[in-house]
This record gives sequence, C-alpha cells and structure tokens, in this order.
Amino acid sequence: MNFEALEALAAKEFKDLIRDPRIVVPFVLSAVVMPVIGLLIASAMQVAVRQAVETRAVAVADLDRSNASRQLARWLEGKGFSVALLETDGTGEAELAREAAGRGAQVLLVVEPGFEQALRSGAKPKLKLITLVKEVGAFGALGSAAVAGAVREFVASKLLEGSGISYDLVKDPAELEELAYVIPKGVLLSNPALLAGLSMAVILIPIILASVALVVMQMSATAMAVENEERTLETLLTLPVSRFEMLLSKLLGMFAVSLIGTAFEMVGIFLYFYLLASIPAALAPQPERAALPIALSPSDAAFLAASLLLSLFFMAALGLIVGALSRDVRIANTVAGPLSMIVYLPSMLIAFAPSEALGPLGRALLYALPVTQPVIAAKDAIGSSLSAAAPAYLALSLAATVALVYVASKLFSLELLSELQHKLSALARRGKGGEG
Repeated sequence: MNFEALEALAAKEFKDLIRDPRIVVPFVLSAVVMPVIGLLIASAMQVAVRQAVETRAVAVADLDRSNASRQLARWLEGKGFSVALLETDGTGEAELAREAAGRGAQVLLVVEPGFEQALRSGAKPKLKLITLVKEVGAFGALGSAAVAGAVREFVASKLLEGSGISYDLVKDPAELEELAYVIPKGVLLSNPALLAGLSMAVILIPIILASVALVVMQMSATAMAVENEERTLETLLTLPVSRFEMLLSKLLGMFAVSLIGTAFEMVGIFLYFYLLASIPAALAPQPERAALPIALSPSDAAFLAASLLLSLFFMAALGLIVGALSRDVRIANTVAGPLSMIVYLPSMLIAFAPSEALGPLGRALLYALPVTQPVIAAKDAIGSSLSAAAPAYLALSLAATVALVYVASKLFSLELLSELQHKLSALARRGKGGEG
C-alpha cells in the first residue's frame, strides 16, 4: 500500500472539507444546541423539584378511626403539612382520590383498619399512600416522599414506646402500599412501573413525532435539491401548468409518504400501550389492578393523527422551499440542519417541562404552530387531557399550512429562484474566502 499517496489524498480531502464553511455549521450547531437543551431540562427539573418540596397539602382517609390514627393526622400537621380529613363511609380508593384531588391535596394517606391494634401488638400497621398526579411527565410524581418519611417517623415513634421491638421492625416500621392517581384520567394505578411507563411515553413519543417531521422535511428538501442539481426543475417550470399545481403535485406525493409514516406512528403508539398494559400481574401488589386502564381515546387519537398529517404537510412544504433555494444537495442539507431546531428545541421543552413551566400563553402558541402542535398534543393526550380549544388550534394549523404552500408557490419562478440561489451561493463563497 502506498502510504504517502494515501496520506496526501487524505490531507487534500480534509482541507477541501474544512475550508467549506457549510461543513462547520453542524459542529457549531451541536455546540450551541446541547447547552440550550440542558437549560430547558434544568428549568423543567427546577419547577418539578419546587413542586415536590412544596407538597404540603395532604388528605387523610381514616378507616381505623382510632386515637392512634387521629394522632397521626395531628403529627402530620405538626410537621407543617396541611391536612384535610375525608369522609370514608363505604368509599372506595378511586372515589377518595377524586375527592382529595378536588380539595387540592397532592397526596392521599389511607389509614387502614387495625392501625392502632397493630401498633399495640408490635406489628407493622397497614397504610396506603396515593400520589395525586396532576400531569404525567418526567418529574410528575416526586411529592410523596416527604409524607412517607413523616408517616414512618410517626409509626417508629409509637412502636418504640413498647418493648421487645426488633431492629428490622423499627428500620421499616410500616407496611406502606404506595399508589398513584392520575387526576386528568381519573385512574388509580397500583404499580409504580405503570406510571414510569406512562412518563416515558410522555417524553419519548413527542420526540419521536418531531423526528418524523424532520425526516419529512429533509426528504422533501433533498428531493427538490436533486432536481436543482440535475436541472430538471427548470424543465418542470416551463411546462403548461401553474406553479401552484406543480408545487401541489409534489406535496401530494410527499403527503402519500407522510400518510404511510403517520399510520406506522399511530400503530407504534398503540403497540406501546398494549405492551405496557401487559406487565405481568406478579409485579402488582393486587393482580386484579395490574392492567393499565389508560389509553388514547378515539377522539384523542383522531385529533393526533390529523395534527400529525398537517404538521408533516407543513414540513414537506418547508423542505421544498429549502430545496428549491439550494443549488445542490449539500447546501440543502446545510440549511435544513439549523431549520430543524424550530422543531427539535420546542419538542425537548414540551417533553420535559410541566405545563406550569410553559404557561397558558406558551401552551397556546405551541398548540397553534403546525411544527409543535402534534408534539404537545401527544403529551397532553397521554399524560393529561387535550386543550379544550383543540379544534380551533387544528384550524389555525391548517391555515398556517395553506399559507406556507401559497407563499411557496409564489417563489417558484425561474427568475426569482435563480436570484435567490445566486445570493445563497455568494454568501457561501464569501464565507469560504474569508476563511482562506
């Protein structure tokens, strides 16, 4: 092997690439994007941790109705918790959770019958701690730890008043079954793994939907740039069809591909929930409550599919504009990279930030934009509930998509495209000359 020739050719390739400023763009972009993503996640964590630390509203359902259970309620108040006592005659756990959520509680403590008797006999008393989840997300169930610690401290103090108590019993004094109640869905979950699975879905599915939109934009930009490179776009523009018809025909082809992609995405989402619901019953404290009773409703699924189709159509139109303004595929890919951030960065914010961090105005804006609407809709449909104004937001997304297609059709003339392409190329040459 001729190593000298190999070294010379490799050096030439390296210099050719590094002199092109378009090659540097992805590297600079990654250096900027990662800190931004870190800031978004850190902000979301800050809001969630603050909510967890400030979890002070506790509802107590006293099924034992003993002196010890009343002492426990007073103990929690002494620890700084705001305690609300619930009526418990013949009321089930889900009904108690709904009542506690309606009274603004963040945690529901259920004191089981025999609580005082267990303390007297030196046995582990039974309690249930139900976290009232306002919104499923990355940090949606952090608030019960402080209550659980206070309950264990109370039980330990009562048990230590007796004699003959083992060390293991004091170390883990209470048989505390922890549950979660998803308030928007009205569902009680008995297995923490189920809530973890939902939280993962709230994070991953919006990001996956955003990735599909970016693939469609890249695909349409590349396809149009190839036509520029091969000079077939000029031929198309001389045909006896309007620019709008020509653009629409291309978009319809992209739409057919997007339709297939949307179908696969929806199937994948439903399969995810099917597999999540198939967690073995052995993992649940009560097998009859092991199944996951949460899924997308038909109306939510229909809205999500329609929103995703509009978003993909919008991204296809955006990609066609990028490709039309690019003389070759390399320029198209270079321009498409920074543009992807208009989808990627908001999607990361939506996936990790609780609704409180977004605010009403921020949520309305994310719902109105075609690039982010399916992302936030997917999170809400899975973890809480869709916005009441969802149909109006869908109409806004449709209007924005139609407007983009109209603007794109106005760009499709040989004179204008040639002028814009020349300006982009001049900018690229100027950057290259400056580096030289």
